[in-house]
Amino acid sequence: MKSKNKWKAIVMDWHGVLDRGHFSAVVGKAYKEYKRDKRWLKFIRFARHGRKYNLLFKKYNRGLIEPEEFWGNVYADLGVRSAKVFEDLVNNFTRLDEGWELLYEVLSEELPVYIFSDCPTDKMEVIGNLDEVNMFKKMFFSCEYGVMKNEDEFFDVFCKETGLKAGEFLFLDDNPLNVKKARQNGWQALVFNMKNYSKIREEIGL
Repeated sequence: MKSKNKWKAIVMDWHGVLDRGHFSAVVGKAYKEYKRDKRWLKFIRFARHGRKYNLLFKKYNRGLIEPEEFWGNVYADLGVRSAKVFEDLVNNFTRLDEGWELLYEVLSEELPVYIFSDCPTDKMEVIGNLDEVNMFKKMFFSCEYGVMKNEDEFFDVFCKETGLKAGEFLFLDDNPLNVKKARQNGWQALVFNMKNYSKIREEIGL
């Protein structure tokens, strides 16, 4: 039986919606735990403002460099102890319960769910080993397509491969900039956070 919902599908970001381990949260957590470590303070400044790191991070997320090259640079800047902590945090899956509760409700309505996420190759492999990946109709990760959500091309790829038209599905992302970009591409999109949680459920028809 097909869903009577007005949407043909729900599209979810991964990090910040289903997984707590998105980059800003990882850096914030590391800062609190290691704020007395000068290497961490240096790295946080480097990560947020350094041109070299930003370029590497974008290539890493697009799958244009191997994870080993990216982490090699991080290890060189941080030292082994701190860099290992950072790598483990980035490549860790920490379930965001509210996102999964919403996912199960959506699936109970027989609505297909897609993942549309900026994600590097090594983290994609972590996600791919989860039993729950079979729940999703298809997963779109930036590292597989060489583009990120700050580029129109990624949104075009999604619609082309799914056959869905902008406006036929609802996209949920914790980053307001990604939501803004999605809307610029004609997508219906909402910021995923606890403040919007009731609104999101209402919009989906739950």
